[in-house]
Amino acid sequence: MLPPVLTLFTAAPLAAGLTIAAVMGRWWRSVFVVAAIVAVILEIGSIFTLTIPADFDTGSTLALSLCHIAMAPVTVIALFALRGRRRSQVQKASDG
Repeated sequence: MLPPVLTLFTAAPLAAGLTIAAVMGRWWRSVFVVAAIVAVILEIGSIFTLTIPADFDTGSTLALSLCHIAMAPVTVIALFALRGRRRSQVQKASDG
């Protein structure tokens, strides 16, 4: 089980963002590309706006920063997986 803080600050925003992108993707397919760009900017930007100013010790700052960096490819892969799934659903609908 994930610690509550990790869930609150990592899993919840990721799930919310992916849900919003999935819903918007029904009408605007490009949302997945836009969401990927925005997600990476927010994930990397949060290092400079939240992690470093928090004044943790060096090891904690480095570990938390690496967690933010690791979330970027996870988010992009998830968004493009949603995009590919949406594309295959649209193609099946037009074929059938």
